Amino acid sequence: MCPGRCFEWEYAVCFQNGSYTCQPCEGMVERFQGGWFYRTYTSCPVGQYRAPCNNRCVFPDAGNMRGQCINCTNAASAEPSVNYTSAGGSASQPYGNNNCEWECSPPSFSKGLDAWGNTVCAL
Repeated sequence: MCPGRCFEWEYAVCFQNGSYTCQPCEGMVERFQGGWFYRTYTSCPVGQYRAPCNNRCVFPDAGNMRGQCINCTNAASAEPSVNYTSAGGSASQPYGNNNCEWECSPPSFSKGLDAWGNTVCAL
């Protein structure tokens, strides 16, 4: 079994022979300055957030890259009149935060609560 031990900003790609290599998570930018390595994360476009990035093993042909930008889904479910106004995540927690800000689009203009307490767009 592949141990896949990588740094928190990397994920492991395991091979059939049990070996592995560590790859940087998508969106991570590394620079060296004054004897130190600094790691920052690029933002996703508005309406997207970075998928979780962790150091569990990913097999090469699985098609599952770590930390890619994916569409936010935190707005009211099945609302056709939602417009995302920000990307998800934060500087301290760039990965796995499906928390994009959103607003209601015409013809709905305000957020309200439905009978189950869910936030929805209302006229």
